[in-house]
Order: sequence, then C-alpha cells, then structure tokens
Amino acid sequence: MKKFLLTSSALMAAAGFASGATAAEWDTTVGGYMFAGIGLTDSDNTADGFGVMRDGEVYLNAKLTADNGITFGTVVQLEAWSQGSDQIDENYLYTEGSFGRLEIGGNDDAAYTMVSSLGAFSAAGTHFGYQDQFGITGAASGAGAGSGLIGGGVDSIGIHYFTPRFYGFQAGASYIPSTSAEGSAGDQNNFQFDDNVDESWAIAANYVGDFGDFGFDAGVGYYEREGRFGAGFDSLGFAGGVSFSGFGLRGYYDDDSRGDEWGAGLQYQTGPWTVAGGYSESNVKDVDIATGWVSYAAAPGVTLSTGIEWAERGSAEDIGGAAIIGLSF
Repeated sequence: MKKFLLTSSALMAAAGFASGATAAEWDTTVGGYMFAGIGLTDSDNTADGFGVMRDGEVYLNAKLTADNGITFGTVVQLEAWSQGSDQIDENYLYTEGSFGRLEIGGNDDAAYTMVSSLGAFSAAGTHFGYQDQFGITGAASGAGAGSGLIGGGVDSIGIHYFTPRFYGFQAGASYIPSTSAEGSAGDQNNFQFDDNVDESWAIAANYVGDFGDFGFDAGVGYYEREGRFGAGFDSLGFAGGVSFSGFGLRGYYDDDSRGDEWGAGLQYQTGPWTVAGGYSESNVKDVDIATGWVSYAAAPGVTLSTGIEWAERGSAEDIGGAAIIGLSF
C-alpha cells in the first residue's frame, strides 16, 4: 500500500508539473466591464420616474501561439448577473494565422461584426446611443429597438470566417444552422443542425485606413434569415465614418425587407472629454431616437458619462436623462 501511495504521489506530482508547463504556454486573461447609473424619464411606453441601473460582463479569454505561428484560442463572455436563459453571450473557439481567422461557436455574424460598429457612436456600453442600443427610455429600449441592426446581432451557434486584412480591406462570411439556438436555448453538448426553420448566413467586407491625421472606414454587409410563416428577412447594410483632428462623423443605411433604417452622428474628442450625439429612424420597429452625451475619462478604465435621450415609438413619446459610471478591466 505504501509503495502504491508513493507511486501515486509521484505520478500526480509529475502530472502537476507537466500541466503547469503546458499551462504556462497559454496566455489566459480575465477582463470585462461594469456600468452603474441613475436616470430620470418621462415615458408614454413604460413606468417612468427615477431609476437605477447596472450592467456588466466578465470575459474569460485564452490563446496559444504554436511554433508554426498559428494561434488557437477561446472566448467566453459571462453576464455579471443571472439573466434568464442568456447567462452566456459570446462563446467560441478560434484559430488564426496567415490564412485568416476561423471561429466556431456562439458569436455575432460577419455582417454585424464588420459593419454595424462602423455606423454610429455610443457611450456607456451603448446605454447612450441611437443604433442597436439598450436605451434609457421605454421607446428606445427592448430587443432590437435600436435602429440600424445590420446583420442578425445574436450569439447563435455557427461558423465564421474572416480573411486577413490586406491594404486595409477585409472580408468575412458566416453560417448559422439555427438562429434560435443561443444560450440555454441551444444544446451546448451536441451539434446544431439546419432544421430549415431559422438558419441564417451573412457576407461582409470593410475597409479601415488612416491618411495622416485623416481616418476613413466603410463597410457593406448582407444578411439573410429563414423563418416560419414569413418571419424571415434579409437586409443589405452600409456604414462608415471619417475623422480628423478630434472630430468624427458616422452614418449607416440598412435596406431591410421589413423596413428601411438609417442614422447619423457627430463626435468631438479633446483630452479626456468626449461630446457626441446622433439621430436614427427605423421603419422596422417604428422608432425614432435622438440622443446626446458627454463623457470624461477619469482614470484608466474609468469613464463618467451623462446624457439625454428622446425617443418616439409609434404615437408614444419618451424623454429621459442619465448619469453613468463605467469600469473596464
């Protein structure tokens, strides 16, 4: 028995040493963000008055670069509180090299990833914003309430490929067998197959470049989703912006089969201060949003923001303001 215990201890020690050596080759990081704030609204859509909010996620990332230069990695993003069936957002494995980047798992489609972010300004985790945002008021909040959602914008299980960036240009494509298979709605321990109900796919391309002090970027993306009883849709979206000497201008247009969407915004940055705002219209959700805000970078990873938002959904009109502190770590 003593010999067995000694042998077992030696094996476990060796295994621990080997595991440590292997783990040391991986670059593992923990990060995330947390927002907290207070707001005041006058709403025709939902309860109004004084409110308190919080929002946050924790990121678990790991990557390893092999001797041949190919990188392997994982991304898992956890909600910072219990949120029904959507406790985990992005969750995928990727490999990256001179051939580009291949992702398999739960992530946004290529059109959303490559184009939506180019079309608008936002602050405090998009709690101030006018495109694809959480919103302060009832009219601007809710699933898909924000205008300009180019692509699907859901973290369903699929496969995504992005080419290397060449002279500022990059292209990407996505295929998702079942768009509804997100979070606990999908079986994480088995394959997701095309059920001919809500599969989706996307293609996109963008350009990002600088010419001295002048910056320019633009993108185009196409997204199509199958759907039961005519619930599917397709969209062709364009977005881009320019920047010079602290000033920035961004805009987007989405030709959606359910209705057109467009938006434009202006931003100015000087030192730790940012002043920005914009306006958007969406015939998809019948919502118009106008918002403006001021942000101050108080310390590395610490931002203070305050702003005002007006939104109209149908015949209902809302207005609200908020002050938010954001921590990014």
